[in-house]
Amino acid sequence: MGKGLLGHQRLIFTEAAFHHGIHKPILTALYLTHPHPVLPDGDTGLGITPANRIPLEQVNSLVGQVYSAANSVRSLIDFLGEQGWRSDELWDHERGRYGDRFIQTLAKGYLPPSNEPLTARIESCDGSKLLREYIHNFELDIQGQPLPSDLSFLDSALLSFTDHIPQFYLGTPAQRQALLTLVRTWRRLDSNQAAMATLLASNSPIHPHPMRMEPSGLDQPLMQFIHQLGDRYSNFPPQREALLQLVQLWRELESRESAIISLYQSSSPQITPEQLDSALIAFIHSLPHQYRRTKEQRYALTESYRIWHGFHSPAAALIDLGINPDTLTQENRDHETLSNAVKQLDRALLSFSQRVSGIYHQQEQQRQGLLKLVQLWQQLPDRDGVIEFLAIALKRMAWARKDGLDAPPVPTPVLFPTPPDQWTPDNLQMHSAIIPTGSFTWADATLGGTYLPPDQVTVDAIVSMAQRVQPARDRLGRPFHIFRWYVSPTCDTKDLVNDRHFIGDAIDFWIDGLTGSQMFWALDPWWPGGLGKYHQFPYRCYLDARPRRTRWQFEEPRVDHLLRDERKMI
Repeated sequence: MGKGLLGHQRLIFTEAAFHHGIHKPILTALYLTHPHPVLPDGDTGLGITPANRIPLEQVNSLVGQVYSAANSVRSLIDFLGEQGWRSDELWDHERGRYGDRFIQTLAKGYLPPSNEPLTARIESCDGSKLLREYIHNFELDIQGQPLPSDLSFLDSALLSFTDHIPQFYLGTPAQRQALLTLVRTWRRLDSNQAAMATLLASNSPIHPHPMRMEPSGLDQPLMQFIHQLGDRYSNFPPQREALLQLVQLWRELESRESAIISLYQSSSPQITPEQLDSALIAFIHSLPHQYRRTKEQRYALTESYRIWHGFHSPAAALIDLGINPDTLTQENRDHETLSNAVKQLDRALLSFSQRVSGIYHQQEQQRQGLLKLVQLWQQLPDRDGVIEFLAIALKRMAWARKDGLDAPPVPTPVLFPTPPDQWTPDNLQMHSAIIPTGSFTWADATLGGTYLPPDQVTVDAIVSMAQRVQPARDRLGRPFHIFRWYVSPTCDTKDLVNDRHFIGDAIDFWIDGLTGSQMFWALDPWWPGGLGKYHQFPYRCYLDARPRRTRWQFEEPRVDHLLRDERKMI
């Protein structure tokens, strides 16, 4: 049977490739091609064996094999470059992958030179299979991604992005992390802290410890590094990967492929409004404390409300806020009526600003309304001024003490309506107690709304279970942390011990400070339904509301070992 990659293994491969600046499919191809070494857990590795100062223990696990393979591939690319290989011999610029000649060279194996004492050996393998697996996994990685058919534009786009960084660098956490990662990958260092140290060593004979200095102290050496990149870039694959990492982190994107797509759309490093949403929400959160009921502030909030809701005129926005526009005109001579209308408008606008953080869904129309509010409130000249203002605020938020003035605001709990007389699938409130004065909420029962009950029968079963389990919680005197309650029958059920979760009358839970056995023995004498504990999960316990007394110990997932029922004792 051939090898395949599990989800957690894919993550290991992705992280190793990112850390060493290589193309991930080559690691997957090595794994699928090499039948050795055989690892202690029975899996096989990527053909990595000890060399120089690399001990066997370092490469005797899949994680060790993957990270060592990534380091060795990077070493081989650097070695071939020193031997005179051109970039187009290493990389197919049009297809966006390693070239066939490089794959065949890698298949012959690689013994690192003596000046690479921390690099492991790559054993030889079948070159045709390695190339086939590499291309196949490369195609899998880009499947469903709208990548351009010709990726030869990438180098020029990366250089354009880099050239304009000094113009748009604002020192935000994402920008600084992106630049430090660029330095780390480019210089083949182990960490961003090592990148800081090299930057400071090359720019100042006396410098503080990198972890104790102000973040802005790195700005000058980072910009000097960027200024030198254009002359240093030679189209070699690790350099390209380093620049792609820069784009991915700068724009806070999910993947390497997302970075390529974004570069095809725009090569400008200008920060986007989406990256400033947390600073935008923090600004809105501060408005009630800043509101002085001036004409300008009132207009700013009204205009923001208008844009947010898509009204074509201020009058339409006022009507939606419950205000008759005629009462606010200069022709209105009734001072009391005008004063009351203004007070009503103030209350409505402040109510809107206080609700924004809970109702903001990052829709473009909503964002435009909030950006306009910042511009008018701060009297900024244009959109660029708004972006710069929010970027500076974001930078201050990132480095503020938790109780500092610039710290992100603590969210205010949302006030929910009064619970209905009867719960139905259509009126559930996630943070409301399932039963009056009870401890369990609908968020507990539905895994935070992941699995919503589809019918009234399931809702009633959950309510009944809450009524039954509340006395158990009261007896033990500590909160129950719900691991699983109701689960949809369509979900992955491989670790369910039975199907009572599908009807909503079973819970898996843990309690801080107690073991599963302690909970089991405390509940056993009086709990009338199903009660179980887990041998492999010593801090979890299980309850269900079946109509008969039943007890288990779960030795393995989906295997129930009967300990006793009401007729049979242990």
